Amino acid sequence: MDSKRVSVNMTKKALVEYVLVSYYTRLSGFFSIILGIIGIVLFVIGYMRGARYQAMAVYAFIAVLSLIGNPITLIHKARVQAATSPAYKNPITYDITPEGLTISVVVPYDDAYGDDTQDDDANGGSSKNIEQEKLEWRHIYRLRLGRKMLAIHTSPIHAFILPLTELGDSLDEVAGLLVKYSAPHSPHISGNLNKYLK
Repeated sequence: MDSKRVSVNMTKKALVEYVLVSYYTRLSGFFSIILGIIGIVLFVIGYMRGARYQAMAVYAFIAVLSLIGNPITLIHKARVQAATSPAYKNPITYDITPEGLTISVVVPYDDAYGDDTQDDDANGGSSKNIEQEKLEWRHIYRLRLGRKMLAIHTSPIHAFILPLTELGDSLDEVAGLLVKYSAPHSPHISGNLNKYLK
């Protein structure tokens, strides 16, 4: 099949995975881990040498903040975003064709315009607004398949996220088409998507 249409709802688990993977695969995430490890090492050295408790408390705080606080904060923010973002209130439709990828979402006028004063007759009898983004395959920066999501990156920090639970049995077909159409433009493709390269 040359084209496929899927509609998905965002899930908290998929968004959490995307946020964590995005953070910890960038330099800031790497430095956060290194800082946490340094905090643990300095705490252990300080304990073994009988250092002052104030210094050891600082080292422990740095380690806990870097290795536990950061992930908890990221997880919380992702869950809040999944629950409150207007973009995730309605299903998002992805049309995959040889020409490109079209992303569509139905947004109620009160979400799109901040109020519900739009006249239904002025909108063709509908109180909804369809927002679309059309992408050519050359604009795909990266395809990443995780345990809970398939991310279609258009830049290092922007991606469209398809929860795997929403894709169900169509995962192989969707992933195969995304790889097939974007591969000629050399995006970064995660290793677990290489099986779709032909």
